Amino acid sequence: MRAAIVVASTGILALTAAAPAGANGPVLGTPPTQPPIPAPAPVAPLPPPPPMAAPAPPPASMLGSAYNWTGFYLGANLGGGWSSSDVTTTHTLTTDNLAPLTASRTGTSSGSGIIGGGHFGFNYQVPPWLGRGPGSLVLGVEADIDAADITHSSSNCVQTVQGAVVACGTRSSSLDDFGTVRGRLGYAINNLLLYGTGGWAWGDASSTLGINSPFSQTARRVSSSPDGWSAGGGIEWGFMPNWSVRAEYLHLQFDGIREAGAFSGTVGGFPASVATNVKADLGVDIARVGLTYKFNWF
Repeated sequence: MRAAIVVASTGILALTAAAPAGANGPVLGTPPTQPPIPAPAPVAPLPPPPPMAAPAPPPASMLGSAYNWTGFYLGANLGGGWSSSDVTTTHTLTTDNLAPLTASRTGTSSGSGIIGGGHFGFNYQVPPWLGRGPGSLVLGVEADIDAADITHSSSNCVQTVQGAVVACGTRSSSLDDFGTVRGRLGYAINNLLLYGTGGWAWGDASSTLGINSPFSQTARRVSSSPDGWSAGGGIEWGFMPNWSVRAEYLHLQFDGIREAGAFSGTVGGFPASVATNVKADLGVDIARVGLTYKFNWF
């Protein structure tokens, strides 16, 4: 019994010495062992990113030398015209009882109308200087023919220096068609072409002359085919490899147009005649737009 007590006391003392008292009494035994923390599973490496695609080349319309102006072309145009004519009219009155009377008068008449027709030509695009830069020189030749309805009219009375009226007359004139053969000199910036142009011009004109004093006479129609010069410029835009649109201005100048008419009647009961001669300098300003197709022969 004593041994048991000693053993029991020794055990209590041993337990008391081994485990300090806590807030809730002595802790018996040793704390439980914590389970081991598992290692994280290995993570598979990410695949490499796909290679980046090379940037797409710029469209042909953005390349400095992409558009080719060289070649034969054919097109149509439509527009309007405005005319101004300096006219010198000379009337000569002849009667059986008076000496001939002659007098002249100079005036200006103007008019307008529509025009439309076609054009054809050839361009040669000079390569860019030193092989670089977007611009290049364009040389060309072009011909066109247009129908026209540009009309103007005037009336006048001519008298001598003494104040005697010789005759009064009327003139209605029209430019019926015209054409040009011109050189072209332009500067191209890719598919945009700025150009100047000039050359020879021809036309078909007609006039109706009449007399209303000293007698009235049915009008006479006369025709002429003047020639002269033309000059102007324009801008052209190639919206497809073979197609372009343009806006163009031209001035046509026809100097020295001659017209004549002879009229007969009576003055004071006596036979009389009036000879009319007209000299006109005709200037026409043309504004038109056009559509052109270029052939791929070069």
